[in-house]
Amino acid sequence: MSQSSICAPGACWQTTDVVESSVLVDGDIYYSTFCRAALQARRYIYITGWQFDTKARLLRPAPGTAPGHPLELLPFLSHLCERTPELEIYITAWDYSLVYAREREWMQKLKFSFQAHPHVHFEFLNHPTGGACHHQKLVIVDGQVAFLGGLDLCDARWDTRAHTRHDPSRLNVEYEPYKAFHDIQVGLRGPVVGALTELFHEGWRRATGEGTLPHESESPRSGDPFELRSLAEGRGVPLRARKVAISRTELLDAGEPPICELQSLLERAILGARKLIYIENQYFTSRAIAQALVKRMLDPDAAKLQLVLVMPNGADSPKEDFVLGDRQRTIRSVVSQAAKQNGHELRLLMSWETTEHDQTLATFIHSKLLIVDDEFVTIGSANLTNRSMRVDRELNVAFETSLEQPDDAERLREDIRALRASLLNEHAGTNDSEQFLAIDGLVERLDQVCDDPKSKLRCQDLSAPEGDNPLLIAVFDPSTPFEWSNIDDALESAFETDDGFLRKGAQKVGQRLGVGDIE
Repeated sequence: MSQSSICAPGACWQTTDVVESSVLVDGDIYYSTFCRAALQARRYIYITGWQFDTKARLLRPAPGTAPGHPLELLPFLSHLCERTPELEIYITAWDYSLVYAREREWMQKLKFSFQAHPHVHFEFLNHPTGGACHHQKLVIVDGQVAFLGGLDLCDARWDTRAHTRHDPSRLNVEYEPYKAFHDIQVGLRGPVVGALTELFHEGWRRATGEGTLPHESESPRSGDPFELRSLAEGRGVPLRARKVAISRTELLDAGEPPICELQSLLERAILGARKLIYIENQYFTSRAIAQALVKRMLDPDAAKLQLVLVMPNGADSPKEDFVLGDRQRTIRSVVSQAAKQNGHELRLLMSWETTEHDQTLATFIHSKLLIVDDEFVTIGSANLTNRSMRVDRELNVAFETSLEQPDDAERLREDIRALRASLLNEHAGTNDSEQFLAIDGLVERLDQVCDDPKSKLRCQDLSAPEGDNPLLIAVFDPSTPFEWSNIDDALESAFETDDGFLRKGAQKVGQRLGVGDIE
């Protein structure tokens, strides 16, 4: 990485102080941590997300044990208000498109209005332009602790880090099994919570037209009940940083230019990479991110990269594959060609639920994480899609060693390295995270792990693209707010612009881009 900070103006909304940070990997750890924090709430809890389910079970207690409170989301929130009469809970959720109607809980507004405690306030949140969505996932408790990342408080998200095949606890609200599910949330304490509170208040004003919510931080209490290490029972992965950057994709009003801090942040991180880029993401369809990767790999003066992507094995549903599958295969093919033609090492990995004699569905990767050189990490809600970079409402935080004093930077570097090794160890299903610590030779060691029949880690095939449909991209993964003129342009110029970019070899891609399109 270069000496200049990635988290520069334009790439982040603000950089602020943080007292404690902890990465909470998978729903088992995050949901239990959230419940313990919520049980400490005295005045308010703010929750915003893309999706909720009133009957989503947050915990899976061991047989013969009981936590003393309801396990399902809405009964749990009502219980909190009953035991603490001064507590108010405010929830905003994306007012979703009919495209997702079959995947959403029906009559959710009515359920929150008539089945919840009166102090539980639920509002749908519209996006100011058609075709875009509110995709942030954020929880704030008493101004003391915040959680953000990829995990909504909804159905079919809970899983343990073991991702055990046929886990009897991995059942949805209908008590039907679902496939292993991997995601990441980060817990934060300190002044950063106040900054995140501003973002929630802005969303509440949009949803209701009202701007008055409780926001003063609760006075400190003896014993520090919001200490993340205790809330997570030591199962979080600490990031010992003193500074954290907040980055958004945001469109405040229709007709205004979008705020694209996240795209700028990721471009700067990729272009500054020296040795390693490690990515976990649900999707990879973003033209801008593909351009940044190709530009970095075409740089003749930069060192050779190891690029490791952990992604789902295919789409989550036939509908999703129809909409984005061909574009994703095309994007990955272009990046793979650039790596191969310029001497870089790229591996696209997946994690199988395995036994010694059988392979079934791969663990579904829903996390949104990028690590560069163990010097920088960002975690949040943003997928590597056009819409997450340009039109949807997204929220990430980033930690960077260049923001820290030398001693703090070294500790943060160790923590980022440990996080990356811990994640790879989880995906491999091994008990030896140390084998993944060193950057040098990482891809070679990953190949050995993938060849081990006892490992869960496998290389995915980079299948040849079959061509994509620019009309589907314009509608479902747009780079600009939805307008009919965009649809017309997509049809008229499909084979002159974007399609041409994606069908050429990686060297020609670089020439087409001029390797200078990205500032």
